[in-house]
Amino acid sequence: MRQRIRPSAALVAAAGLGLAVPAVAAPVAVAEETGPALVVSALPDTAPAPGGMYEESVTITNKGTEASDGVTFRVRLTRGLDFPEPVEGCAYSTVGHQVRQALCEYDTVIEPGASFTAPVRFKALSKALMESVEYGTGPTGEAPGEGSTTVTGV
Repeated sequence: MRQRIRPSAALVAAAGLGLAVPAVAAPVAVAEETGPALVVSALPDTAPAPGGMYEESVTITNKGTEASDGVTFRVRLTRGLDFPEPVEGCAYSTVGHQVRQALCEYDTVIEPGASFTAPVRFKALSKALMESVEYGTGPTGEAPGEGSTTVTGV
């Protein structure tokens, strides 16, 4: 969003009096973007053994200027990982080549500077080998940003 800069009163007065005013290139003022800006912390880089569970959490922090009225959090798991059971508020699907995805909606308000903790839970299947976890977040109604990727050497 851009704002128009009004000429200063001195410049207007000088122009009105017919005085010479040197031309100076002034930077254009740009208003700071407003709104929520959600960022997600990194997952601990631990790898469960095949058949084992991964139970950690991430912290979602609002670094924006306005509250986020709801949070969308997405987790994607490669073929050797799976979600152990459905969690309320999450929709599950398979995308691409056997990538499992959970898209979770949390009905919570995160004020600027405040944080929210979201659980991340999955199991390593017997076929797990060098799997990865991708996750991202965003305000409800917006696509989650691309988050970190943790490669687990299962």
